[in-house]
Amino acid sequence: MRRGKRMVFFSDTHIGSPNFTREREDLFYDFLEQGIDDDVDAMYLVGDGFDLILKEWRDIVSDKKLVGRLNEAGEKTDFHVLVGNHDIGLDHIVDFGRVFPHLELQGATEKTIVLREKVGNEFSPKAAIETLSSGRHIRPYGKDIIVAHGYEFDHYFSGDPKRYDTVIRMAGNLRNIVGNHVDTRLLQFWEAIRDGLGADPDMQGNKKELLLAARDAALYRPEEGEVVRRPSPLHAVIFGHTHHQAKQKLHDEVREERNMIRTWYVNTGCWIDNGRYRGSDFTVLYKNGQIRNYKWENLRA
Repeated sequence: MRRGKRMVFFSDTHIGSPNFTREREDLFYDFLEQGIDDDVDAMYLVGDGFDLILKEWRDIVSDKKLVGRLNEAGEKTDFHVLVGNHDIGLDHIVDFGRVFPHLELQGATEKTIVLREKVGNEFSPKAAIETLSSGRHIRPYGKDIIVAHGYEFDHYFSGDPKRYDTVIRMAGNLRNIVGNHVDTRLLQFWEAIRDGLGADPDMQGNKKELLLAARDAALYRPEEGEVVRRPSPLHAVIFGHTHHQAKQKLHDEVREERNMIRTWYVNTGCWIDNGRYRGSDFTVLYKNGQIRNYKWENLRA
């Protein structure tokens, strides 16, 4: 990994989840200590940093080592925390600022975003709708970038932001009825429901849907209730949510399928161990505009 002036993005640590294992936790602390230095101008935790489905907030922050390491990272650089679907309500926790005085929490608000009206092979017309998002349009190093967790662009749930919150939290609530030993199965069950409701079968799940949402965000913006084409495409759209790193140039499928639009779609990956994929992933934006994805575990090898 090159050093020098840069910004760092990562997501889906799911602190509090059993999938954020001790091994992943130790790697994460090492990343905060060794990977974040004085040349990092800012860092973004792009949603699902804390898993408030599987663990109570008071239990998470009772871990003094966790609190200390995150605050130490926040003292090094501007540390922004976006809200994802597994930590919806984080911005309403009254003692967040007291526990993490060096982290800047960017709460979810009802805001207008651009979303295709129908998921599938129809690319127009577009719609500007209100949905729950902690995403931001930022301009580091003179580059226009949208950074958001990504769940807010899910076609089904974006029509009713609280619908996602209701479905995803049911697994956590049912834990109290059937016991802790089936937490993982319940989560997989409700995630399967979410995928079935929220994704067109032709879209190959939310990974493809987020890719198309990034294309829309790169090309269009809402303006006074209408959807207008941007005068120039964004430099990048950065999401989390899918737990798999990605980086590719976007296509303008509206005008011409093979016409590149020069915008990077980037997914930051995750920091959990789900048995099939063990994440220690992060994304770096360098001052010259270059974007690279890394896996901390490989850098330490």
